[in-house]
Amino acid sequence: MKLITKLILLGAAVVLLLFLGSTLGFLGFGLMSTDLMYGPVLYCTLVLAVLILCCTGIIVSHLKKGDSSHSEEAAPV
Repeated sequence: MKLITKLILLGAAVVLLLFLGSTLGFLGFGLMSTDLMYGPVLYCTLVLAVLILCCTGIIVSHLKKGDSSHSEEAAPV
């Protein structure tokens, strides 16, 4: 699967998770405190942590393939 396809699917999954989280009351994360903002903040932090983990995995697998199209050399100006 191409890199851009993986990133688009990952973005769609994040939007879906945020929508489902808000619809389902942030999956019970709000039960840990009486503060109303505690649940959404904890849920979004969890989603961001999973997003960072997935993006890191995609980048590492892309670099392990040895794709030379993204080299560090500067393009001629």
